[in-house]
Amino acid sequence: MQGAEGFSKRKLFEILDGLEVESRPLMEGARKRVAAEKGGEDALKPWNLSHALAGDVEKVILLNTNTRILTSRFEGI
Repeated sequence: MQGAEGFSKRKLFEILDGLEVESRPLMEGARKRVAAEKGGEDALKPWNLSHALAGDVEKVILLNTNTRILTSRFEGI
């Protein structure tokens, strides 16, 4: 892995661990909303969860991406 990607497996897992820690509050909030809005604990079962969360998570990712793009375009103005 070191040759192709330029970093070790250890570095990869450090990156992934950081991503998980930073995204954990978003996931916890989303799980609470899904349970409240879509049928309680049954909505959180593995076979229901991905479908129930898809829209909310995609909207947040798109909003954050668009915000970063706009911010970077207007820096220095």
